[in-house]
Amino acid sequence: MKRYKVLVINRISLVDPKQLGRSIVNRLTEPLEYLYQKGLVEFEVFNPENITYEILESKKFDVVFINKSCDQLTLEAARIIDSLKIKIIYDLDDNIFEFPSYSNGSSENKSIGLEILKISSKIITCNLPLERLIWKHLKKRTTIIEHGINVEKYTLKKKRIESKNPKIVFTNADNLKFNNFKGEFLLALNKIQEEFPDLEIHVYSDKKGILGDKIKYLDLGSRSYSDHKIELAKSDYWFAIVPLAAGEEPELNNFHNCKSPIKYLDYGMSSIPTIFSDAYIYQGVIKHLETGILTRNNHRSWLYWIRRLLLDKELRKKLAMNSHLDVKENHNIQRMSDKILDVIYN
Repeated sequence: MKRYKVLVINRISLVDPKQLGRSIVNRLTEPLEYLYQKGLVEFEVFNPENITYEILESKKFDVVFINKSCDQLTLEAARIIDSLKIKIIYDLDDNIFEFPSYSNGSSENKSIGLEILKISSKIITCNLPLERLIWKHLKKRTTIIEHGINVEKYTLKKKRIESKNPKIVFTNADNLKFNNFKGEFLLALNKIQEEFPDLEIHVYSDKKGILGDKIKYLDLGSRSYSDHKIELAKSDYWFAIVPLAAGEEPELNNFHNCKSPIKYLDYGMSSIPTIFSDAYIYQGVIKHLETGILTRNNHRSWLYWIRRLLLDKELRKKLAMNSHLDVKENHNIQRMSDKILDVIYN
């Protein structure tokens, strides 16, 4: 079997210009690394400004991957690649055309993104709403490839042990992903801290002060994709919380329905039981009270489930075990990598 030569075009994060895009890692370089270890592909990552005719002709790439890029430099690189008849695969795991008001992301370069998509030989999306979005804009079919995670790479042989005092974790890129529900969510956290004064809340976030100044929490700052997974696997958290706007904010549906349940994969891989908003992207993945908890977005429901998990160790153990097994069996990197290999070959 031929060992294909693959180029991945790098990009800056669409919501934080200080970061490289994390989707480049979880959507492309992680599965390509898995395929490389199997001897099926070779790959390199270039910044768009470093891509020239001379480099492309000397490297003899068979295929080029682009993820969510909507900048002029990538468009110029894509035109060069296309002129050399090299296959371009555009991977999309977010609605880059309609960023909500809370987001640091911008849709002002939407036309550039559409132009790159038009040039692309194939388009990959991560779910049905995104495929419908591409059809709406371009009348093009896509290949749906859901996220996977390299469980074997990040899981430790030694099982996690919970901290002595309760400790929970919250991971958030961009700003808080809800508007109307923000006050009720923060109220639930405030009440639970009054009830459990020794509770620690740890927050991974690109932006400091994401929970305001009324909640006591440890701001851990930002991490790379790999460092975040390693830290979760070593952690002693009791559980995680994943709030996201759901049916109570229908104006955000077009954006949030196009996202992926990557946080379920992160925490499930790490055997960290988790409470999720009962949002579209989690409803088809998580089995309530089996692999996670799905809660309505109001302070009473969040307060109830946070309190329940703090008090119910057996439920935490059950969710941790079931979510880990589910992610390992149904959301492993191998499934994702096999589908990406099919797109490369065909």
